[in-house]
This record gives sequence, C-alpha cells and structure tokens, in this order.
Amino acid sequence: MAVSSSPNTAMNFRALHQGPELLKIANVWDAGSAVLVQALGVPALATTSAGVAWSLGYADGNHLPVEEHAAAVRRIARVARVPLSVDSEAGYSEAPAAVADNILRLVDAGAAGINLEDGSDAPALLA
Repeated sequence: MAVSSSPNTAMNFRALHQGPELLKIANVWDAGSAVLVQALGVPALATTSAGVAWSLGYADGNHLPVEEHAAAVRRIARVARVPLSVDSEAGYSEAPAAVADNILRLVDAGAAGINLEDGSDAPALLA
C-alpha cells in the first residue's frame, strides 16, 4: 500500500531529518525508478526536477507545467512505500500566492516534503 501525503507521513519525514544518522535520500523521476530505488531500502524518496522534466519531454528550469508535474508526482506516490519529497524548482511562478497553490497541488498529489530552490531573487527575498 502506498504512503499517502498525510500529516503523519510529513511528521515521519521530518523525524527522519532529526534522527541520529545522516538522512540519505535517493532521487527518482518516475514510478519505475521509485520502485527500483525503494528495493535498495532507502528511508525516503525525492524527485529530481531535471529528471522528471526530461522524462516528460521538457527542459529543466520551470518549463514543466505544474499540472503535468502533479500527475507525475501522483504516479510516483502511488508506488511509494516511504515519504516522498518533491523538487518544485522555484514554485512554477513568481507570484507567492500562485507558488502556494502549486505547492498544494503537489502535496495533494502525494508529496510529504517540498524543495523550493531555484529562485533567482535576492537572497533576502528567498529566505
């Protein structure tokens, strides 16, 4: 049974970050890679923005439509047995409200964690 994006899953994912050992997460880009990586015994999965985009025929760098990204996350989450963290580039928008909506789409699709990392604004704005 797949791990859903629930408060418990998010709390379990957070607890992995606070454990006594370094958290090692493997990147996946589709459901097949998620199944393969989980067989190695990783405690959590993460998506790679480039890998997901390229696997769907898009360039990396906020070119993947968020609807297609959410659908890809949903397919990965369907097979996930461990928490899934999603690289959401810069949130697929420059408008904070749109970024929040896009993040909610990814959480609804099964993300237990989100990475926002590809912004180009001044560091004070990104903090």
